[in-house]
Amino acid sequence: MAYDPPITEKGKLQAFEAGKRIAEAIKSEGYAEAPVKFISSPFLRTLQTCAYLQEGVTNSTETSILVNEYLSQSIKLRMQDKNGLRDGMYATNERSHLIANYLGGKIASADYDTISKLPLLNIPAKKEKDFDKRYVLGIQDIIRTHFMNTTLDKLVLVLVSHHKALRPLIKSKFKGLQDSKLMRKEFYVEHPSYCCTVQFKFEEGREPVESEQQPVKAKQGKKKGAIEESQEEFWMKEIKVIYQ
Repeated sequence: MAYDPPITEKGKLQAFEAGKRIAEAIKSEGYAEAPVKFISSPFLRTLQTCAYLQEGVTNSTETSILVNEYLSQSIKLRMQDKNGLRDGMYATNERSHLIANYLGGKIASADYDTISKLPLLNIPAKKEKDFDKRYVLGIQDIIRTHFMNTTLDKLVLVLVSHHKALRPLIKSKFKGLQDSKLMRKEFYVEHPSYCCTVQFKFEEGREPVESEQQPVKAKQGKKKGAIEESQEEFWMKEIKVIYQ
């Protein structure tokens, strides 16, 4: 099952401990009363990480998590015959069986992120092209559909993804991509570890005028697979490493 391997028992413990650190960060940032959503890549190792991590955050096994394909790693040639998106444990198992036998019974449900405005990913014939752009597009969609479509003043999203998938968000070399606010140079983080936890803080509305940066406009043309046109705006206020 090399195309969709599990994490180790040590990895499960590390995920639980990461959850406790995230819980402390949520509290220290003044978000203790805010609802928390958990969204994971569909690969087994990220689902397991998310399940054990959420227990560390919530001290509960009754939490539901969401699954979003745009958080997945790049699909490569060696994964064509079998890949974690279409042939992995999440795609081929009943949810109750998956949760009981592979996720330790740590969550109540694991359903697709149905409020996403993006189509399911296509499996490429060869190595996936433009992975960085695809990943950032997915993150932007998650921010808009979850943060912007709520009447709550505060909301916490815990996204569980992959080491290489995280890099486009925190490496300034991707500054030229669409809505490059997510890659601002002052938010550069050097060499994220495999088990790192990075905190992004977003605020709705325009960035304060004293900043030299321009606000991100959540507006794109209605091309196939594009985010629907919107006048909403958000900006990234802060990024910091919680654990490296």
